[in-house]
Amino acid sequence: MRRNAATRDGRLEYRASVAQWKADLVARRPKAAKPAANERLREYVQEMLSGQIQRPEGAGMLGPVAAPFKGRNKPHRGDRRWVSGWSPEQIANRLRVDFPDDASMRISHEAIYQALYIEGRGALQRELVACLRTGRALRAPRARSKRRAWAHVTPEVMISERPVEAAGRVVPGHWEGDLIIGTNRSAIATLVERTTRFTMLLHLPRMAGYGIEPRVHNGPALGSVGECLKGRIR
Repeated sequence: MRRNAATRDGRLEYRASVAQWKADLVARRPKAAKPAANERLREYVQEMLSGQIQRPEGAGMLGPVAAPFKGRNKPHRGDRRWVSGWSPEQIANRLRVDFPDDASMRISHEAIYQALYIEGRGALQRELVACLRTGRALRAPRARSKRRAWAHVTPEVMISERPVEAAGRVVPGHWEGDLIIGTNRSAIATLVERTTRFTMLLHLPRMAGYGIEPRVHNGPALGSVGECLKGRIR
């Protein structure tokens, strides 16, 4: 209420019409990213991200304590330059320590991520995403990163977890299942008894609603594309 109060008469007085006008004025889009509008802040964030860390007076400064690399299946990236740099969250917290009296030197870690990942922001250098500890060139929603693929099997049904008596085919009663997928999403399940090799085939029906709606093509037919290319080559 204080931020959008009317101040024309020298007092802070709340008026609904004035408050609405101020709120609409602040919410206008597009807005320039904070690092793009503040050159000093932009240089500070880029130096901290890339590992070129200096104090405000120009003296060198040690980086944060090294943290384990979070990238998946990329252990060789643990020696990349992000080790000597700071994460966006660390930068946002460090600004209050280095510039305690300068309110213009403030930025949230989310604003730093948006300035890096959103190309239209034009604030921070795009190649600085290599300094992020996730090792991700594109941003992935948190829900997507935690989501599990539907086709993955659980560890309990892996062949490597098969008990010894089932692997030796000595004790009867152990079954091995598999899935055969054909055209038009047709599927057959196979069950094989490990000792006697008795096999059972199970027909699996298609999912409900399959084949009711017509297929949607993502592009033109291959023949028309070939004719267009042929005309261009000529």
